[in-house]
Amino acid sequence: MYKCECGKEFGNSQSHNAHKSHCGKNKKTVKHRFGTSCPYCDKEFDTPYALGGHARWCEKNPNDKDKIRKILSEAKKGFRHTEETKQKLREKQYKILEERPELVPYRMAHSSKMSYAEKVFMNALKSSGITGWVYNYYHGIYAYDFAFPELKVDVEVDGKTHLQEDVVAKDKRRDEWSKSKGWKVIRFTGSEVKDDVIKCINRVRGVIGNVPVS
Repeated sequence: MYKCECGKEFGNSQSHNAHKSHCGKNKKTVKHRFGTSCPYCDKEFDTPYALGGHARWCEKNPNDKDKIRKILSEAKKGFRHTEETKQKLREKQYKILEERPELVPYRMAHSSKMSYAEKVFMNALKSSGITGWVYNYYHGIYAYDFAFPELKVDVEVDGKTHLQEDVVAKDKRRDEWSKSKGWKVIRFTGSEVKDDVIKCINRVRGVIGNVPVS
């Protein structure tokens, strides 16, 4: 049996040592790299565990990326909130990311490598003489596969992940946001592009009308 100075008893050394690492009664607790006080507000803490947790979210912490991630994390826990609270969290999330687009999770994690279907579609645009489009065009917090900024047309070439239920919901929110800004959205699956890219190009032509040709 292992007993801590605080009086708690443990059946094995692993549990005992894990408890000692943050127990306030443990005189041998190793200090946090900050010492014993928060480097931002000077508040004192008995354990490095408590100090580290506080310092990350301290209101005076200049590293606002941590605070922003906390807000985004709260938004992801929306299932615990009322619909009204969920909406407020989403609005707060979008506002932050619109002001700091470099923190958009998609941009930080997404690979810039073009998919095979996107390459096929891009080559078809070029061979058809269609210009005025921009690949991977950023608008607000979103990145459009092929955008016609002047015409406000977004063309998406979706991979298999877009069939997943959670991604479908995200795409729906994104398309609704784009449309609220006056944009039109055209979506193709990767299979549609690879099977009949000309049909896809003709559909795009029907939306963009007469565009400059090279």
